[in-house]
Amino acid sequence: MNIICIGEALMDVFKDGDKESAKIGGAPLNAAVAIKYNSNNTVYFGSNVGDDKNSLIIKDFLTQQDIKADFVTTINDTNLSTAVVSLEPSGERNFKFDIKMDMRNKVNVDISKIDLAHFGSAFGMLNDCYPNYIDIMKELFLANKTVVFDPNYRDDLWSSEEEFAKKTFEVIEYASIVKLSEEEFLILNKYKRNFFMDYKQQYILMTKGENGVEFYHDGRGDNFSVIKSTNVVDTTGAGDAFIGALISQLPKNYVYEDMGKAIEFANKFAKKVVEGKGALCYL
Repeated sequence: MNIICIGEALMDVFKDGDKESAKIGGAPLNAAVAIKYNSNNTVYFGSNVGDDKNSLIIKDFLTQQDIKADFVTTINDTNLSTAVVSLEPSGERNFKFDIKMDMRNKVNVDISKIDLAHFGSAFGMLNDCYPNYIDIMKELFLANKTVVFDPNYRDDLWSSEEEFAKKTFEVIEYASIVKLSEEEFLILNKYKRNFFMDYKQQYILMTKGENGVEFYHDGRGDNFSVIKSTNVVDTTGAGDAFIGALISQLPKNYVYEDMGKAIEFANKFAKKVVEGKGALCYL
């Protein structure tokens, strides 16, 4: 398949006391790398970057990973965004974003080249970014492409849970596959009590960390357990690794049973990722 991941690339800055280290990140980029790492699919990245040193690092990295940058646009006199990541003793992470580059400039995609598109941006549904983000999704959906949506909720980026829920409900209408964290589902369920029935045509996955994955489609549902890691180092990017690995295993014309097999594969891959530091520790 030809697959595109649309959204931000950024640098994750890890703080450990007085020490800092930077790693390539951004949820859509993390997912793209996981797809390519686990498959022979043709993978594109769709994004805007700046003309600073970090943006050049991203471009070089895409080339190294054999991810096509046909739909990456350089915006002059602009820097790449950063995310300062602090880790709790449990390995859970907290983010503080410095957004320099986002989706206010539309990512131009040749839809004829794409079979599946992943939308996992943390910035895509914010303010000025939102019209471009949902427009690209609509175009792909109406062209009968598979659209995968992960809202990637970060509470410090949103003015209210209600605003997040409203936009998420709008976006889900154009999605084929929806991946939610348990936290995201609990927020959405406050505003739509019959969530799984209202979106029964979509494939809905709810990830619950060490408690596994719930999967629903068209009135059917399954639970997939995970082998708990005894060595959790860093959960940064675990969700991105999961959805990327899942996408990597899907055939073009997938059915319910294909999704189950892909979930099992993705669970194993995500476990591997949380046992290293950084979302791309497996490279």
